[in-house]
Amino acid sequence: MVRESRQRRETLHSLDNIPAFASEAEEAAFWDSHDLGEEVVARMGPLPDDVMPPAGPRVKLATVRLDDDTLQPRDR
Repeated sequence: MVRESRQRRETLHSLDNIPAFASEAEEAAFWDSHDLGEEVVARMGPLPDDVMPPAGPRVKLATVRLDDDTLQPRDR
């Protein structure tokens, strides 16, 4: 059995404890080791409808089956 080492995550109890980030990588590293406490999430409530971008167009999934010869690269 492979055992993952998990680092302990710090729980934030206030949005004031979230720093300003210089880059997306810095923000990702912060959230890898921090969580919002349940009380913070409960106080946030739902987002207004105009905050999120509209949903993209609906798509349909199509399966295309190709034989091995078609998938082999050809010499040029």
